[in-house]
Amino acid sequence: MHLLANRLILSVLFALLLTACAPDPARDNPFDPAVSSSASESYIEGWGFSYYEPRRPLRNITVTLNPLGRFQVTGGDGRFRFDDVPAGEYLLVASRAGFVPDSLAVTLPEAGQISNQNLFLNSLPSVRRVALFSNHIDEIFPGEFFQATVTVTVSDSDGVGDISALRLEIPEVSLLKNFSPTSRSDSFSVSILDIELPQANLAPLVEIGCRVVLEDRAGARQVEGPFFLKRIIEETPLPLSPAAFDTTGPLLQLSWQRLHLPFDFTYEVEVFRLFGGVAVPVFSRVDIAPEVLSLAYPDSLADGQYYWTAGVRDQLNNFSRSEEARFIVLDGSD
Repeated sequence: MHLLANRLILSVLFALLLTACAPDPARDNPFDPAVSSSASESYIEGWGFSYYEPRRPLRNITVTLNPLGRFQVTGGDGRFRFDDVPAGEYLLVASRAGFVPDSLAVTLPEAGQISNQNLFLNSLPSVRRVALFSNHIDEIFPGEFFQATVTVTVSDSDGVGDISALRLEIPEVSLLKNFSPTSRSDSFSVSILDIELPQANLAPLVEIGCRVVLEDRAGARQVEGPFFLKRIIEETPLPLSPAAFDTTGPLLQLSWQRLHLPFDFTYEVEVFRLFGGVAVPVFSRVDIAPEVLSLAYPDSLADGQYYWTAGVRDQLNNFSRSEEARFIVLDGSD
């Protein structure tokens, strides 16, 4: 009797051991509690795209799930996914530097819901490069004036054609001017005369600077700056010879007075011939070293009325030019 009981106990223990070592059965039964628990987990997934057709997936978008505060960063395919999201109301917020954020309300009414959402980010237009320089022109008529020129190179991931407005603003003096296109599709410029500013002076550009306002077709607005004018050159070189309607021969020698300036600069000269009061350029030379104070015209000049100017330009492209020095060329060989 005792032997039979011992065998029965050993059989039960052996069966329990085999059960413990056996792997879990496959969860194919939909009524299996483990299966129904997994199926009840909700998730939100989607993709981040560019704003315009054809839609391009965007990488490095930070997608935040509020109010849970969880976030995902999209890869090259623009995909994001939040697993194990309880039923409730949420706000997806997508952001990336250089883009307008996008947001979307999402509701998961009950467990086991799957929500697929797409987010579209509009690229902000921006200024890649800016050049701001002054011109000082001393003329006999209509007289001396100062002018500033602002040139910008812009960009937009949606294409430069997406930029619908480009303005220069100096709010402190209530100045607003539109940029004009240049020969390059991504480059624009605008000029400001001294008379457009208080006291007919470019000083506000040096002191408070200016801002560039960009807008795109979707209504995104970007303000960049301030950008400052670094220098206004007040001094101009003085043409010495020929000047004051001097009469010269066809071999011309130009000379001017030395300028002493506290910054690096070079000289520039231009020669014009007058035809019935219309000035036609005949010669120019730039990048003349500051120690050079004279220059020979490389050819013979025909008889007629002429004038020439001398200017200085610094390394920032600021420029200052003298009044016209008039002279007459007469070939005395006849």
